[in-house]
Amino acid sequence: IQMIHALGKRAGVAINPATPVCMIKEMLPLVDKVLVMTINPGVPGQKFINSTLHKMKELAKLKEDNNFYYDIQVDGNITDETIVECLKTGVNVFVSGGYIFNG
Repeated sequence: IQMIHALGKRAGVAINPATPVCMIKEMLPLVDKVLVMTINPGVPGQKFINSTLHKMKELAKLKEDNNFYYDIQVDGNITDETIVECLKTGVNVFVSGGYIFNG
């Protein structure tokens, strides 16, 4: 992460639906973005995994409590309905390819 920043670039980390936030906790003070996958990667058309909302809330709380500066990004079946739920948790970056292009 430090090498990426030394090159003048932003660094991020991604977690799959099954990955707990505690696995990346040590990186949070260093990263610019945390991507929460809301479906299992590699298989389009899956349903949004509601349990990922808890991860988003946890990341937002850690960010606020520790004055971290990372963006919280979500990807995976982001629709007009799921985006509202994600917004409520503190997410501020959204990836919504399938919904936009196939909607």
